[in-house]
Amino acid sequence: MLFAKHNRVVVEFSDVERAQSIARLEAGNSHFCLGHEDVAFVNTGGGLLLIDASWPSGRRLFEQYLIGADSTFPFGITFSLGSASFTVGQALAGVGHVGAVVAELSQVFMASYGGSAFVGPPGPTGPAGADGAQGPIGNDGAQGPVGDSGASGLAGADGAVGAQGADGPEGPVANIDALGTRVTTVEGTLTGDVAALATLASRVVVVENGAISNANLANLNNEMLATLVDVFAQKQAVLGVGEPNSPPSSVGRAQGP
Repeated sequence: MLFAKHNRVVVEFSDVERAQSIARLEAGNSHFCLGHEDVAFVNTGGGLLLIDASWPSGRRLFEQYLIGADSTFPFGITFSLGSASFTVGQALAGVGHVGAVVAELSQVFMASYGGSAFVGPPGPTGPAGADGAQGPIGNDGAQGPVGDSGASGLAGADGAVGAQGADGPEGPVANIDALGTRVTTVEGTLTGDVAALATLASRVVVVENGAISNANLANLNNEMLATLVDVFAQKQAVLGVGEPNSPPSSVGRAQGP
């Protein structure tokens, strides 16, 4: 590896010398050590940083700052002073160097090389960690807004017409109407009854006057009785009661002489 110093001297470092420098850092648990030609090897924790220690600004850098590795800084190198961290350009300005913006480490007589002197080969993969405890159940979220109303459904078809029920029993009014009809019929027959009674009366008058014989009187009585039976039977038929053909119990046959 070739390294250019501020006095234009180019120094070559063999693999053996770099290994020896790394061994000294490990043995002394140091952050930096000096090699030949006054070149410092600085352990950044992420690699080695070579600085020209014969250059005054370069020497003050590793004497005043803690040099480390940070991928978010230019060149992956950070210069810390207390709790503050600085870039290469800011650290150089802090030690009194004034110059252009640092685009390459070789501009300020530095170079980076390899990994950290304290970093060994990767170790075996460790076992998987235990699962963490389950966290508490979160709070319920806010209730969402009410959704829009759904469309109205179609009207259902009319049901089939039911069968007509049976007629109920005849009510009181209908019975009264039927009775009135019967009474009217009876009244209509009274006229004929009166005429028949008039005929019977005339026959009685004839008997009383002695105009007929006893034999004829018996016949007349039978006719009168038959007439009464006929009238009574007609009344029974109209009113719907009794036996139409049975004579009343109070009417008997006239006895002959």
